[in-house]
Amino acid sequence: MRRAIDLPLGRKLALLAVVYALIGLTLIALGYAGLTVLNGVRAYVGGEGIWSRNQKNAVYYLVQYTQTRDERYYQQFQTSLASPKALKQARLELEKPDFDRNLVAQASIAGGIPVDDIDAIIFLFRQFRLVPFFADAVVLWERGDVLIEELENYALQLRQELGAAQSSMQRIQQIHEEIDKINSVLSKQEEDFSKSITRAAHLTGSILIYVVALAALLLAGLGYIAYRSFSSHLLGGISGLRQGAERVASGDLRHEIRIQAADELGQLAGAFNIMTQNIAAARLEIEDRNNRLTRALHEQENLMASIPDIVYITDNRGMLQKWNQKMEQVTGYTASELGGKAGWDLLTAEGKAIAQEALGYWMKSGGFEMELPLQDKNNQVIPYFWKGVTLKNENSEAIGLIGIGRDITTYKRTQDHLDRLAHYDALTGLANRSLLSDRLHQAVARSERSGGLLALVFIDLNKFKEINDTLGHDAGDALLKTYAGWLTASMRGSDTAARWGGDEFVLILEDISNPAAVINVLEKLFKHEAAPLDLKGQKVFTTSSVGISIYPLDGTDPLALLRSADHAMYRAKEQGGSCYRFASEHYDSKMPAA
Repeated sequence: MRRAIDLPLGRKLALLAVVYALIGLTLIALGYAGLTVLNGVRAYVGGEGIWSRNQKNAVYYLVQYTQTRDERYYQQFQTSLASPKALKQARLELEKPDFDRNLVAQASIAGGIPVDDIDAIIFLFRQFRLVPFFADAVVLWERGDVLIEELENYALQLRQELGAAQSSMQRIQQIHEEIDKINSVLSKQEEDFSKSITRAAHLTGSILIYVVALAALLLAGLGYIAYRSFSSHLLGGISGLRQGAERVASGDLRHEIRIQAADELGQLAGAFNIMTQNIAAARLEIEDRNNRLTRALHEQENLMASIPDIVYITDNRGMLQKWNQKMEQVTGYTASELGGKAGWDLLTAEGKAIAQEALGYWMKSGGFEMELPLQDKNNQVIPYFWKGVTLKNENSEAIGLIGIGRDITTYKRTQDHLDRLAHYDALTGLANRSLLSDRLHQAVARSERSGGLLALVFIDLNKFKEINDTLGHDAGDALLKTYAGWLTASMRGSDTAARWGGDEFVLILEDISNPAAVINVLEKLFKHEAAPLDLKGQKVFTTSSVGISIYPLDGTDPLALLRSADHAMYRAKEQGGSCYRFASEHYDSKMPAA
């Protein structure tokens, strides 16, 4: 196999292009794999919301059954448990080495999982079950299923006790205490499950960013190594030719130029040696040398023009000496306009100051690597990553810089996209649970310092499942998007709206003057709900059940406020229609009925 240095320049460039293509395909594959994993994480967050809502409904109906002994509530309790039990069946099947995919899909659909999310759930469970954070989430799922079985057992005991001729109130109270314990443990496990999945999403996003950044650096490094190799070979060969010409001009016709390569430079050296041996044809040989040298220089120019990045050379004062057409295309300056500029004249004001101050250090240290935004002729700012290497003369004195500049706009957009996936709901564009948790902790801390009031509003859409079942998931998604827009239009710009999961939303209203301020927001929201919504040609009326907790009356930490608002929401749901309830009966009694 021929050495790489012996290959013609065209093949060297083709080899470099293949390396770039392979690394680019690797980056695309890494990005696709990361997005697939993040989609699976989103599906698990949605499944957890379904599991949590049905578990809470089950406890609620069991309490109603105890108070009323109405068999319909017991039937609703069993119906609510059908979803967690179906999801348990899906998990047990997935744990088998040779699992039945159809059985997993049927169980998942019975548990309320959207059909489009089933493949992502299967992939994430089978491929990442033993990965930290996700493994923790699976263990919490298993524990939750055990507690559901215990809850069902206690419900059966409660039913038997209530159906006895002489029921024991003491025994009924004991069973209720056990049910409350199970409900508390399940609530904590649901929160831990959500945190584990969120951490898995953060970890996946971070790993993807690091891998993409590493691959990008590898690409820049390979480009730099290839460029150094080619330029060193070219400049070294040209230097050898120059020295040989000087010695021949001085009369040393015995000198032979030695270049250990079989490419164009080697051929040029051979021609030069023949010229010295055939002095009679000196003129012809000199012309031939000049022609060959011209072609080599043209090939060097073509090499610079073929590189997709900006290539530049400056002197030791930072003034541009040479550049490729990419610089003219990106900046919008002509060759004559660039001729009188320094490299930093193509940067923003801040970048210019940095480059001017650091030039002396770069000349001494051997070069630099850093991100400095480029500013074109029309003052458009483009993110760029620059790399430069110090050029030195025969006396090892720094005479300038040679380097490349790469447009990293796509990389920046990828970073922003991954950050949005990690903190915002993909369907509605509202904050997700992770971002809501961060903002709620910050809001509580600000209210604690200022002594102001903070309202947490928990919203559940009524009969959303019926719309999904009758009109399809597309109609349900359209409703959720529309409702998210109503929320944003009803609140202040400083407030936060988040999708809690499924058909549940949460609002954070900071620095309110009094609880009545919350009602102003809800009245705007209920006004939107009062108008019919066109879904697939059908007029649909939307109502919601709203629970409100106030800091610090209903809780001094985020978890307490969420629980208080959640309980108030279920009280509002009992009344039906668009209705709100405060967690505190003190406020409920002072506010007008919804």
